[in-house]
Amino acid sequence: MKRILHIVASMDPAGGGVAQAIRTLADALKAYGYVSEAVSVDAPDAPFLSTGRPPDLPIHAVGPGRFGWAYHRNLKMWLETDGRGYDIWIIHGLWLYPSAAALRTAAARTRKVFIFPHGMLDPWFQSWKRRPTKTLRNTLYWHLLESGTVRRADGLLFTCAEERRLASTTFARYRPQRAEVVGLGNADVPAAGESPLSAFLRHCPAVEGQRYLLFLGRIHPKKGLPLLLEGWARAIREAPAGEPLHLVIAGPGADSAHGLEMQALAGRILPEGTVHFPGMLSGSAKWAALRGADAFVLFSHQENFGIAVVEALASGTPVLLSTQVNIWREVVDGGGGLAAMNDREGATKCLQSWFSLNAAQRETARAHARATYLATFSADAAARRLDQVFSNESTRDASRCN
Repeated sequence: MKRILHIVASMDPAGGGVAQAIRTLADALKAYGYVSEAVSVDAPDAPFLSTGRPPDLPIHAVGPGRFGWAYHRNLKMWLETDGRGYDIWIIHGLWLYPSAAALRTAAARTRKVFIFPHGMLDPWFQSWKRRPTKTLRNTLYWHLLESGTVRRADGLLFTCAEERRLASTTFARYRPQRAEVVGLGNADVPAAGESPLSAFLRHCPAVEGQRYLLFLGRIHPKKGLPLLLEGWARAIREAPAGEPLHLVIAGPGADSAHGLEMQALAGRILPEGTVHFPGMLSGSAKWAALRGADAFVLFSHQENFGIAVVEALASGTPVLLSTQVNIWREVVDGGGGLAAMNDREGATKCLQSWFSLNAAQRETARAHARATYLATFSADAAARRLDQVFSNESTRDASRCN
């Protein structure tokens, strides 16, 4: 068995999808002969580490991280001692102390070190107009430190082809030794019988007996909800009889300034009672909402991966996306959905294209959605690709020795 160490700023599940992705990948990699552990700069007494049950993934918390940089001197000390016992290090994320500490510690190493950027090299974040302070900080940090971190690693691991392409356009002096697309590795959804539609209808009773399209995510300006609402308003005017005229926008933030603005917009341009904001859905309600939808919609301005998109595919629900959702190529190539440009015209055309499909074509899209998840986005698919990357490294090392 080979040992993998996942190096990350935090393993707190409340911090987002990276922590869960690590857990899912670690579990899937067992089938390929790897055992995983994680080291983070969380505080050792962090509540999420004291659940009272055996850990699904051993976590070495050596923090807490400080200075907004996830810095703690114990991390470098731990890597120099305990870190020696691992065959492969995978660094998750950039711009923080753990990536720099890991590459410095591994300068004279026999193990392999890879970096999962998780979208942190996307040019969308380098906008002088939208984020001038962070853009300046990242530009300086890149030239002083992070370009060397990327160059010294044995390779970068990307979740999709578009993420890999975009990463090469963001900064000068971008010279990784390898750039491999391996996927993220999403766990499968619960069986259909475990999430009856009634679990969702308790939160959104107005759609009982109705067909609906579903947005599921944060209600935030980045998510492109004005594009969705205005495109939807234009598309349904010309929709054939019998098409779903209900739109569900589920997620946290409905009571925020942007959320209230979106509700007001929906009230102005769409028929009364056809747009619903049920709030955040979780557990059985979320899975039931995904399975029951005609399609999942996300016309986001930027999305490195889109976990909710993959959850929809896993549920057998086709997805309608903007081309700013980086996995759109894999979705379209697999037949699991449609994609269009990230503007009102694109959103309108994407929705109209969906309406133009007949019932048989939509059922085929549902089957292709599930197949796309299994072949491209499942945890096993990601683990298999990672094993191929690691195996190729071993072969290359043996060739150099001979």
